[in-house]
Amino acid sequence: MAFNDTMEFIKNNFPAGTEIRNWTAANDYLGDTFTIDTINNDYITVISPNAQNVQNVPVNDFQLVYDMWDQYIDKNIGRAQIRDITRFSKYIISIFHQVSISNENSGKLL
Repeated sequence: MAFNDTMEFIKNNFPAGTEIRNWTAANDYLGDTFTIDTINNDYITVISPNAQNVQNVPVNDFQLVYDMWDQYIDKNIGRAQIRDITRFSKYIISIFHQVSISNENSGKLL
């Protein structure tokens, strides 16, 4: 249920054109940004200036990272471990971070 609440929050609060700053728990903001293009039930499409094509980030990958989020925020696991399960770790981590600060939950998701 909580994962669905987080995805619903993203759908309702990050419309097309929303810019997201690249962020990691270890290094904070890294300087570049990407833009949310579309959101549907299967994926979130982002436009990144460093990618040749739009990136379709599967919602299933968001679920995998969601399940690891608390460990990641607490620095019990690193980005490399998330990168091992999804090649979209940059986008998912940064979007989840934006959710957590938008929600003022001290890094926690819904």
